Amino acid sequence: FDAKKLEAHSRGRFKSMTYSLSGGLEKAQGISVANSNVNPNAEKDGHERKTFQAYTKTELSQKLSTSFTSRITEAKMDLDRDGGPGQDDPNYTGSERQYMAKGSLYYIPLDFYETELALSRSGTKREFQNKIDSSSIEVNDSIYRGVLDKATWLNHFKIKESAVVTIGGEFEKETASANAHYDGVFGPSDFITPEKSPGTKSAFVSTHLGEDSPFKASLGLRA
Repeated sequence: FDAKKLEAHSRGRFKSMTYSLSGGLEKAQGISVANSNVNPNAEKDGHERKTFQAYTKTELSQKLSTSFTSRITEAKMDLDRDGGPGQDDPNYTGSERQYMAKGSLYYIPLDFYETELALSRSGTKREFQNKIDSSSIEVNDSIYRGVLDKATWLNHFKIKESAVVTIGGEFEKETASANAHYDGVFGPSDFITPEKSPGTKSAFVSTHLGEDSPFKASLGLRA
């Protein structure tokens, strides 16, 4: 078994903008569930994951500011036909890519009132591939794609030092599709999920009590 992990972080300030950057690489090889005393698997299964994240916040004025967050994750993995001895399949692999981007605008027109508008998008792409080789006569080729768009508007009212009321609205729209092809012992088959884009809308009210005291409570309503 061999595992390696590398991470790096950086943060700082440039004029009215603060920023932070981070990245990481994780790689593992040699994972096997077979008993080496019986019939060991020859393939060294493993996985690899790369991540990168960035955040910035800019003070445009005393009452207006913006922020931006982004994250990307890529992963690769080795797969087998099944667990245990004799189930190796070196060219059966999987991969996944995820991303997220979010931008926010903050405005404080009054001492007791603050509003926030946020837009975000996140997505996932997942693939599994397996071709015929000496280890397997099965073919597996599948892919999934999904995207989530989201818009949120928040309004915070500070009633007093220990009480805040939040009124907001939210809209979400998810788009997804999937395709899969299999061919093997039970013959060829195809599965297709057409692209669908359901959306939801909601409004909510919440209160936060005791922000500056040991005792805290919250109450919310969403429709």
